[in-house]
Amino acid sequence: MYIINSSAIKRASAGFKFRKMKIHAAIGLIACLIFAYLICMFIVPFIKSQGSWGYVHQVWYDWQSFNVGMLAFIASCLAIYSTQISESQKNQRNFLAAKALLALELSKFSEGYLRDSADILNKAWDKANPIHWNDGRPVLPKKAFFRRHL
Repeated sequence: MYIINSSAIKRASAGFKFRKMKIHAAIGLIACLIFAYLICMFIVPFIKSQGSWGYVHQVWYDWQSFNVGMLAFIASCLAIYSTQISESQKNQRNFLAAKALLALELSKFSEGYLRDSADILNKAWDKANPIHWNDGRPVLPKKAFFRRHL
């Protein structure tokens, strides 16, 4: 049996918010690095060469392996980001499905719990009070009943 109190929910929520904040910080850092790469590989060579394609081509040729690595890095970042988005949507769908079934599970749990508790209480009552009761009232002899009401 799992009992979740509000402090556990708050801690889980805070952990989720912190994890989400770290992800956003990493995305921001990666975006800054990609922006700096684009400036250094495209804008600066054009400005430095005053629009000469020969110089820009030479820069790209000299840094070819780095450019390939950057393209692979950008592709992996996009793959990780899209995976996180799909996992977040999957978690949200699973949460909504679990939330929809929560009332049914609570009903099943409480029904079983109350039934078991009533059985235990009846057994304890029978052990403590050996007098048998009928619906909470003592059983009266029939003579006394008819004398009073006739």
